[in-house]
Amino acid sequence: MSGPTPHSHASNPERIPAVEIKNDIKIKAAISNEAASSIIHSSLRSLPLTAVSSLPSSDSLARTVRRQRPTLSLTSSSQLPIELRKTDRGDDFILCEDNEMIIFTTKRNLSLLKECTHWFVDGTFKVCPKQFYQLFTLHALLKSVVIPLVYGLLIGKSGDDYKQFFEKVLEQDDFQPESILSDFESGTIKTIKELFPNTVHRGCLFHYGQCIWRHIQENGLSTKYDDDDNFRLNVRKLLSLPFVPASEVIEAFELIADEFDDEADTLVEYYEKTWIGEKKKRGAGRKKPKFNNELWNLYERVINHLPRSNNSTDPAAILFHFKASDGFSSNSLFHIHSIQLYSMSLVRVKSQFCRGIAQYDRCSLNSACACFHIPGAIDVGICTDEFVDCSELVACKSSNNHCFEPNHECVHHPRCHNLPVCYPVPSFNQQFCPPIAMANTTTTIPTTTKTTTAIPTTTTTTIQQLVIPNIPANAQWEQNGTTVAGGHGGGGATNQLYWPSGLFVDDDQTMVISDYNNHRIIQWKMNDTNGKVVAGDNGKGNRLDQLTFPTDVLIDKETDTLITCDLGNRRVVRWPRRSGTTEGELLIDNIDCWGLAMDDQRYLYISDDEKHEVRRYHVGDKNGIIVAGGNGRGDGLNQFNKPKYIFVDRQQAVYVSDRDNHRVMKWNKDAEEGIVVAGGQDQGNNLTQLWYPKGLFVDTLGTIYVADWVNDRVMRWPKEAKQGTVIVVRRRIFGSSLQSIEKQTQLR
Repeated sequence: MSGPTPHSHASNPERIPAVEIKNDIKIKAAISNEAASSIIHSSLRSLPLTAVSSLPSSDSLARTVRRQRPTLSLTSSSQLPIELRKTDRGDDFILCEDNEMIIFTTKRNLSLLKECTHWFVDGTFKVCPKQFYQLFTLHALLKSVVIPLVYGLLIGKSGDDYKQFFEKVLEQDDFQPESILSDFESGTIKTIKELFPNTVHRGCLFHYGQCIWRHIQENGLSTKYDDDDNFRLNVRKLLSLPFVPASEVIEAFELIADEFDDEADTLVEYYEKTWIGEKKKRGAGRKKPKFNNELWNLYERVINHLPRSNNSTDPAAILFHFKASDGFSSNSLFHIHSIQLYSMSLVRVKSQFCRGIAQYDRCSLNSACACFHIPGAIDVGICTDEFVDCSELVACKSSNNHCFEPNHECVHHPRCHNLPVCYPVPSFNQQFCPPIAMANTTTTIPTTTKTTTAIPTTTTTTIQQLVIPNIPANAQWEQNGTTVAGGHGGGGATNQLYWPSGLFVDDDQTMVISDYNNHRIIQWKMNDTNGKVVAGDNGKGNRLDQLTFPTDVLIDKETDTLITCDLGNRRVVRWPRRSGTTEGELLIDNIDCWGLAMDDQRYLYISDDEKHEVRRYHVGDKNGIIVAGGNGRGDGLNQFNKPKYIFVDRQQAVYVSDRDNHRVMKWNKDAEEGIVVAGGQDQGNNLTQLWYPKGLFVDTLGTIYVADWVNDRVMRWPKEAKQGTVIVVRRRIFGSSLQSIEKQTQLR
C-alpha cells in the first residue's frame, strides 16, 4: 500500500454530512418520481448547521436529481413516454401527435373551451424541445380568469403550422368564439382570418406597445424619452390610441403627430406606415398600413371589460417547459401535470419576493422559477418564471427604473441585457412560483422596553371598539422580537403557518391569523404552542366551508364573528366563532378584497386592489360607498395603485398602505382626495421612502407604524414628519431547514 502523497490531508469533517446528503438525494432520485424540490428539501432536513457552508448550490442539487433520471430522446412521436400521455388524474392528454406537431389537451379542457367565447393565443420559442420550433398555447376567458386549455408543439411559425393546429382543434367540436386575441405574427393573423371569418380578431396591447418601444430604442430615442417631457407625453398618447374609437383614430393620430418635433420624424413615419397608413400622394385617403386599425383597436374590449393583452399565456407556457435539453425527461412531469391544476385555479395574488439569494438562484418549489434582482435593492429580487424570451423584453425607464406596462417589474437580467429590463410578472405569480416552505413562515410581534401594555394593543386596527394605543414619543424598541405564532417552518400543521398575511389581536391577546397559503384562519392564544383552525382548512375552493388565499381578518364583537377577505374567491365571508361552526356566510361578493377595518359604528371598510379604491359598508349593505380612491389606477392624490391594508381612526379618517405607489395615504371623512402621510418619494430604502408598504396602524398621537415590506423593516412616522425612523429591522435566523426568515407583513 502506498503512503500518503505530498498533498494528502485529513478529510474535512464538516463536509461529511453534505456528502451524505448528496448521496441520499441520488438514491431518492433514482427510485422516486417526486419533484426535484421535494427530494432536496426532504434530504436537507437532517443537515446540521455546521455543514451549510459546504453544501452545493440548489441548482447543483437539482442537476444531481436530473442526472439520476433517464432522458428520452424524442426522435419520433412514437417515443413519447406514456407518462406524458396521461394527466395525474388519468385523463388522456394527447389530441394529436406526429413528427410535425403534438397537441396536448383533455376532453375536460375542450369542453371548457366550448363554453368560453373569448380566446387568447401566443407562442414562445425558448421553452420547447429542440425538435420543435415553438410552444403555441390556446387560452380562454372563464369567469374573469384566463386559463390555459390547449398546447401545441409546432415545427415552425408559418400560416400552415397555425392552420394545422387550429384545424385539429376545430375537428373536436363546433367552436364559435366571439373574439380571439393574438400577437401580430403574420402567420397567426392570416390563419385566424381564414378559419374564423365571423370572429372578432384583435392584437395584444402589450405586443403593440413593445413594437413602438423597440423602434424608439433602435433609433436612439431612449434618452430623448427620458429627458424630454413633451416627447414622452406624445409617445404615451400614441400608446393610448388603441383606446380611441376606431372611427376617430386617424384624426387623433394627426393631432398627436403635429405635436412631435423634428427629431421624432422617424418615429412618426414608422407609426404612420405600420399602424395608420401613409397618405396617398395623389388624391385623398391613405394607403393600407401593415396592421389595420381594426386589428389593434381595443375600444370595444375596454367597454366590454375584456382583457387587452395575452400576457397571461406566458406563465402557462412556462408550466409546460421541458427541462431536458435533448428530449423529455421524467423531471418534465412536474410542469406538464401542473397544467390541469393551474388551469382550474388561477387567482390574483401578490408577487413573490426572494431575499438573500443570488441572481437566477432557485426561489420556488417550481424549478421553472428563478430570482431576478431588483435594481437598487440589496439582496432582494422577484421570484418569477425564468424562461421569457430575451427578444420580448424592453429596457426600464433609465431615470427611475420604471415599467409602464401593467404586470411588469424592473429587474436585472444580465443574460439578456446589461441594463435593467421590464420583466412580466403575472398577477397570479405566487401561485405559479409557490414559495419554498422554509421561508416567510413566522409571525413576529415587536415589543417595546419602555411601555407597559402598549404594544399588545397595537393590534386593534380592525375592531369596532377602537382601542388606539398610546405609545410615548420616546419609546425604545426591543430588536429581538418574540415569536408568538408559527416558527416551525412552513406547513399545514397546527403549529405552523404558511405565508401569514392578516393579523388581528383580541382584548385577551388571542391572535387570529389569515394563513394565506393554507387557505384557513387560525386562532392562537398567548403562550400556546399550537393554534386552532377557526375557518377554512378544507382545501382551496369556493364552498362556504372553504377559503382560497385569505388576506385579512377581523373580529366583529357585536356578533362574535370573524370577517375575512377571501381573495381567491373574490368575496368577504363571515364565520361565527362559536364551537362547531363548519361553514361561513357570504357578506359581499365580486370584490377583490385585500384589507379590512371596522370603526366604532360598525361600518366595514374594504380595500379593493383591482379597482384601486376603499369602500365603506353598513350592516347588510352589498354595494357600499367609495370613501377613498375610485378614480382608477394612478399616483394622483385621488388615486391608488394597489391599496392593501387599512386603518380607520375615531374620526373615520382612513389610512391606506398604497403599495405600488410606495406611500401611506390618509383620507379624511368625506374628502375627495388624500394626503400623503408617509413615503411617496418613489421606492427606496432612505428614511423618506417606503418600498411596498403593507400592514399599518396609527397611535393616539397620529404616529404611523408601517411594515416596509421590501426593506424588511418597521418604520415609525410621526405626524406631519418628512421622514420616518426605523424601529425594527428584519433578522435572519437559522432553523431546522437551513434558514427561516422573520418578516413583517401585517402590523396590528
